[in-house]
Amino acid sequence: AMDKFPPSLYIAGPRRLALLETPTTLISSDQPRTSFKSNEQREILKEASTDFINRLTVDNSFLTVFSKSFEGQTTQTEEWYGTAYNVKPVSMSALMRWKNPGEF
Repeated sequence: AMDKFPPSLYIAGPRRLALLETPTTLISSDQPRTSFKSNEQREILKEASTDFINRLTVDNSFLTVFSKSFEGQTTQTEEWYGTAYNVKPVSMSALMRWKNPGEF
């Protein structure tokens, strides 16, 4: 069983992806970087950024839809907060449209 932690310790979105991958370089800043201590530092950041962007694909995505219209139609319950939800696969036709948007 997993322990409960304060909600402030849970993260979502791109930072979660970065933490799940056990990165060698973690990129986090509220301000854009305008200068670097060395070309090596610039290249490390460039490589880490490129790697992260390349992971943002349709096949490596998770779609979440929130709506009160789903109330009473859910089949699962989240273990920590008791939130009701469903998990459904995305249709192959939708995946193909997302992967090749200019072709449809």
